[in-house]
Amino acid sequence: MLDWLTSWALNALDLWRLMAPYVLLGLLLAGLLHVAVPRALVSRHMGGRGWRAALKGAVVGVPLPLCSCGIIPFAESLKRQGASRGAITSFLIATPQTGVDSVLATGALLGWPIAAWRVLTALVSGVLGGTAVSWAVEDDACGDPGHEAPQVGPEPGLTSRLREALSYGFGMLLEDIAFWLSVGILVGGAIGAFVPPDFFSQHIANPYLQTVAVLAVAVPLYVCATGSIPIAAALVAKGLPLGAAVVFLIAGPATNVATLSVFAKALGRRTVAIYLGTIVLMSLAFGMAFQLLFPELGLAGGGQHHHHDGPLADVAWWEWASAALLGLLTAAALWRRALLRLSAERAEQPLEDEGDDMQTIELEVQGMNCGHCSGSVEQVLGQVPGVQQVQVSLEQGRATVRGEGLALEPLVEAVQSRGFEAREAS
Repeated sequence: MLDWLTSWALNALDLWRLMAPYVLLGLLLAGLLHVAVPRALVSRHMGGRGWRAALKGAVVGVPLPLCSCGIIPFAESLKRQGASRGAITSFLIATPQTGVDSVLATGALLGWPIAAWRVLTALVSGVLGGTAVSWAVEDDACGDPGHEAPQVGPEPGLTSRLREALSYGFGMLLEDIAFWLSVGILVGGAIGAFVPPDFFSQHIANPYLQTVAVLAVAVPLYVCATGSIPIAAALVAKGLPLGAAVVFLIAGPATNVATLSVFAKALGRRTVAIYLGTIVLMSLAFGMAFQLLFPELGLAGGGQHHHHDGPLADVAWWEWASAALLGLLTAAALWRRALLRLSAERAEQPLEDEGDDMQTIELEVQGMNCGHCSGSVEQVLGQVPGVQQVQVSLEQGRATVRGEGLALEPLVEAVQSRGFEAREAS
């Protein structure tokens, strides 16, 4: 038993240190991207119908490091700002499959050919799905494509922008992926330790049947784009063809039962049917095409490290340093996430009356879909100067804020900075 646990820990540690430098770099680039590309600019270029609008949605979505849960408030915001249904669908298909952090980590563990193929798949599937929606579904009138919120206060300086980038990349974004990244590492380590090397050849010898089997598991499963990588790498090391791994990397992050119902409510059942059908068909097509074009391609980069024939002492110092730093940041992110969930559970309790001088402002918040969403709103509102108490109700879509010297505009801007829409409650 102890030998099994040791083997599991070593395999998981090996995956972690292989991914760590690339995940850290990806988080930094994601934060810089978040600061450099304003949402108003994105929504201005996502109006219209047809393949051009779908292409814009996919191009915008491919580099963004958002999971299928995290894109919901972003997509809701785009819809209200005038983006077309086709462009939004393209964005919803392409965005969860990739992101600068997951592309870099894919190259580290699975090789750069499959990382590039992953980007190509996200782009093509997004364009096709968005174009199909433009043809099949009429857009409803909503939003104002020309509207852009006025700039309040002075333009933030370079130091402020860098601080915001670091806060987003290593704060909010890492909080979104920390749990599933950890799960992916543990599952990948377990596969490396406990699954026999000839498992797939014994049970499902045909690589194309393996691809279909992987799809059946990946569609209902939820795992983020980065968290799917160690699982795929461990499966490939045990004999799963890279084509089947492509299917898992596409369908796993882009679909899950929980968010499909939210998409159906926001965009309609016909749009969601096209969305899901596109992902299923494109993942199969691109997975099988990769297998046909590169039948002899093996696990590149870190593949040889998944078999522990000796100690890890000769690993480069910067890999250990990156692994330690990412471990500390991930632990802190998981702790913050736990506190957010705890705050969300307490949110239904009535606020305490701390005096007659306290102001109360109620907000309608749109786009919250889970406890983490409501906890995130509560956290950012609590950081606004003058706020002393915050209560967020996920069921009612409301936030009640109490404090001194409060103004509506800073509260609304704080909520919008986390990707949700807010206005004063009627």
